[in-house]
Amino acid sequence: MAAAVAGCSPNETSPPVAPVTPTAASAPVADQRDIRCYFHADLTTTHKLKPPQEGTMPPYMTTGIMDTSPSSATKDPNTGHMVTGMKQVSDPVNLCSRIWSEGRMNPDGITDDLIPADFSSPAAGSLVGGSIYKDQNGKTLVADPNVTGSFGHFIPRLTECVVDDTVAVIPGGPEVCTQLGVPSLQK
Repeated sequence: MAAAVAGCSPNETSPPVAPVTPTAASAPVADQRDIRCYFHADLTTTHKLKPPQEGTMPPYMTTGIMDTSPSSATKDPNTGHMVTGMKQVSDPVNLCSRIWSEGRMNPDGITDDLIPADFSSPAAGSLVGGSIYKDQNGKTLVADPNVTGSFGHFIPRLTECVVDDTVAVIPGGPEVCTQLGVPSLQK
């Protein structure tokens, strides 16, 4: 005899249930030119911009590496100008770590809650080179001759996940992707 189901009479059984497809533990991303660096382990919260700016910013900052080499330039069919594009990013954690170290991941103090109370950020306006700063894996931060800001701001533990078929680098340990219901980036 079949088991009774709540809401059904004792002689009825539940309708067939579709099998549950588990979320992939990891997923590849073929195009890794645009990388999302998330402010928090939160995929949806937007942040209101403070005056004089207006509007809101998404829960992440998009970044990448510009390919400026003449050998990679192609002709724009509309203008006839030679243009370059973005490079594939081989180390998204390192790229986002650099943005954190520059202090750009804490606009208007939105990530102050992630920064330990005893952490000392560099003084405003101080120009400190990035060559001595490393990501969580011990790699020197990606060099960019166009960036002249200060390095040394707090970098949280970062993990590569996949959101909307895009690499998403999110603050948190290796469990953060699962906690958010998204796959980790397949290497």
